[in-house]
Amino acid sequence: MRLLRQADIETALPMSEAIEMMAQAFVAITDHSVHSAERQVLKTAGGHALMMGACCNESQGPAGVVTKLVTVIPGNREKGLPVSSGLALLVDHEDGQPLALLDATALTTWRTAAAAGFATDLLARKDAHRGMMVGSGTQARAQLLAMDSVRKLEEIWVMARNAGAVEDLIKAVQPEVSARLLVVKSPDENDLAVSQANIITTATTSNTPVISGNAVEAGCHVNGIGSFRPGMCELDEAFIAKASVFVESRLTAALEAGELMAACESGVTSSESWREVGEVAGGLATGREHDDQITFYKSVGHSVFDLFAASAAYRKSESLGLGEVWNL
Repeated sequence: MRLLRQADIETALPMSEAIEMMAQAFVAITDHSVHSAERQVLKTAGGHALMMGACCNESQGPAGVVTKLVTVIPGNREKGLPVSSGLALLVDHEDGQPLALLDATALTTWRTAAAAGFATDLLARKDAHRGMMVGSGTQARAQLLAMDSVRKLEEIWVMARNAGAVEDLIKAVQPEVSARLLVVKSPDENDLAVSQANIITTATTSNTPVISGNAVEAGCHVNGIGSFRPGMCELDEAFIAKASVFVESRLTAALEAGELMAACESGVTSSESWREVGEVAGGLATGREHDDQITFYKSVGHSVFDLFAASAAYRKSESLGLGEVWNL
């Protein structure tokens, strides 16, 4: 069995390749060619524990079985600990033998950013040149890399509650991206950044909206990454009311996307109007229809992403000799 850490996963599956892999995963979610178990969420003393899994045969896609346990503990931020931690296990689909144990935080972060990158490439205007990142946590670096990978952006504004964390993030990521990274320093700058952005990604664990929907201008594409449970909310109803909504799965979004659930209850939107990204990628639905359209990709995560990413990272790590081999 091979142990794969963050550096191994990122080396084995560069962002551009990960984005291509997630395109296939979106289609697999839509056509149900990969079996996935319903995500189980347990309330813990400090947050939530999430358990998920997926399986497919070689004829259907990346062969294997993956199971993952991830914890999300928002209070860890104040303790200097990761908000999200966990492990993923990849198993052979025929004989059941363990193939790889992966850092689930790194795997989730990388595949989530790659999925958002593909959705952005599919839905954002081709001439997008300004971006905005809301959040400075575990997801932020990978999301910036994905955004920068699919569009030639001149600048990306970065906003979070902790200004020091934003400064540290920019210092670490600037050498990895071509876009100039800028700090949002005030509420006025925040609204200005929102109004000028062509692409916005929110990656927080907030229970209240992190940007004003009224400030989002025509033609913008927004990725909502952070909220994954009822009660969580990154985008307000004013935004959802004027956006075309795209999801991984209508079923999971209707059960887990807090802002969409609230908007459905108030009559602002309905799941029947949402389009799955896999439908667009597979030519079954339209994506962006005109330059002024506001598009919204709402992600709650899906185990099929884990399987595609884990399987690809494992296969590539074997050929490159990455990771640490364990004999059980």
